[in-house]
Amino acid sequence: MANAIDRKILETQYSIENALNHQEMREKLATVTYNHKKLTEGRLFNESAKQFQIRKNENYALQVESTDFLQKHEKETQKIYKKHVSLARMAYENNRGMQARLDIAGERKRPREAWLSQAITFYDKIDLIAEDMGKYGVGVDELSQTKAMTDAIIHARQQQMQRKGEAQDATEKRDKAIQVIDEWMRDFKAAARVALKDHPQWLEMLGIQVKRKGK
Repeated sequence: MANAIDRKILETQYSIENALNHQEMREKLATVTYNHKKLTEGRLFNESAKQFQIRKNENYALQVESTDFLQKHEKETQKIYKKHVSLARMAYENNRGMQARLDIAGERKRPREAWLSQAITFYDKIDLIAEDMGKYGVGVDELSQTKAMTDAIIHARQQQMQRKGEAQDATEKRDKAIQVIDEWMRDFKAAARVALKDHPQWLEMLGIQVKRKGK
């Protein structure tokens, strides 16, 4: 689908630019209202569709990158976080206040945003828990690295959602722009067939197929 739209935009660009750059052709097209101003209008319509297509492609690519990042790092980070929680429960077995402050009581929540919210609460207390966690073999560096990865996962998830929405928005705007240029090209080609009926080679320069005599 994307390749078909890219091809359509490019072929439309060829047609309009060929008309604009061919003086004799342009003069004949002007007799059926397609003067330089109107051809430039078509160019702008097509450029609008092109820019929305580029924006859609860029946002989709960024969405895919975020998704790939999550697939690569989320499970491992969650596994390390659960290990830290287990050790913290041992460290604060008799300290219900700390259990509450770290949100480590009860089972870990499964949905992504839910466990990430619990992880944020936990790793925001690194300064408070570093000494006690160190007694169980978890140093400040490990805690900090896991916090950084948790933050990166949150950012990737935010980017994933944002880029998906922006890609959908760009796709909707592109489709509307394509509809505009399709209608413009339909009328342009109909007019060109009249103005250039004696110049089949010019019609072909505009992407209009011409039946050859004897074929």
